[in-house]
Amino acid sequence: AREKTEAETSGVTFGEAGDATMKELMSTQNPGDLFKTVDSVLHRGDLDKGTIERMASMAGVEPEEMTAQVASVWQGAYDAASDYMADAGIDDEKAFTAFISDNPKLQANMMEAARNFFVHHKTEGLQTMAQAYLPQMDRYEGDRVRSMLDAAGYGYETDSNGSIRVNINGASVAWDVAVKQKIITFSQG
Repeated sequence: AREKTEAETSGVTFGEAGDATMKELMSTQNPGDLFKTVDSVLHRGDLDKGTIERMASMAGVEPEEMTAQVASVWQGAYDAASDYMADAGIDDEKAFTAFISDNPKLQANMMEAARNFFVHHKTEGLQTMAQAYLPQMDRYEGDRVRSMLDAAGYGYETDSNGSIRVNINGASVAWDVAVKQKIITFSQG
């Protein structure tokens, strides 16, 4: 019996083409270059030219082809991570990005979560980031939170700071407390 890949055991896929390209890169490239490429995209938003040239040379292809290969894996990973976060209750990327930007200590955690997702198909870091965001969601997506509460039949009020308080059995409970204590939960669909 063959050993399962990390993608198969984690259930995370970057799409058929993305997974195939990632498997090839993992077996033919220096792991340090893969991490450097991921970090380049995460920190600067682009691929490090020198690293791409080294990877292309190692694979015997032109840098443009290597760029396309890495970009296809990156797009697959990005799409998979976006789907994962949406399933966790986060589908407003701008609001989530603002939350991360407002919390410097979480920025490094998010970078590590993205790196582990991209290279190892591990979702734990993304789940941790979702769990940090959801209790603060009312500050970034107040209209969406109010709409969800309306749909679920909860009463609420917004305090002078813009934070939402949920009416639960006659008691006013802060949104973050209601989420952390699992009085308010998130489901798919």
